[in-house]
Amino acid sequence: MNNLRNQINSCKNPGEFWRAVKSSKFSRPASNRISEVAWKEFYANIMRPTRPSVVDFPIQVHDTLDKDITVEELSTVLSSLKNNKACGTDKIMNEFFSSLPPCSRENLRTIFNTILHDEQIPTHWPLSITSMIFKKGDPSLPVNYRPITLLNASLKIFTKILTVRLSKWA
Repeated sequence: MNNLRNQINSCKNPGEFWRAVKSSKFSRPASNRISEVAWKEFYANIMRPTRPSVVDFPIQVHDTLDKDITVEELSTVLSSLKNNKACGTDKIMNEFFSSLPPCSRENLRTIFNTILHDEQIPTHWPLSITSMIFKKGDPSLPVNYRPITLLNASLKIFTKILTVRLSKWA
């Protein structure tokens, strides 16, 4: 990677730049050879659904947890976002959110507060992109892979705000 960086930095014109970029050989990770059916069977065996138990929780209001999301809470989380991270199914990068102007941050805060009050998340939030990363051993066995899941940035921002609140409350 440093060699490519040096080549690009020493370019004197656009032609040299594009020749340097095209000459680099970025390798794609090898795709796994496990069928979708095999993955489903593997996870069906290790993640058996449990019978849901119905619990009647008393409705309690906690001022710390149930208050509107503040401008400060949102700004703190937005400023903590890391750049150059892969995005989820919405294809929105962290950089988009961290560079929002104040009026757009206020719109985002309003959306988050509506979600908080209505207790209804957007339909696209549960969607994710999962990639299986080979660890070691036999590449034909699902147990030798580690899943990496990419979630939507808006979901991560919202849940980070709630996580900070829960940490302070607990």
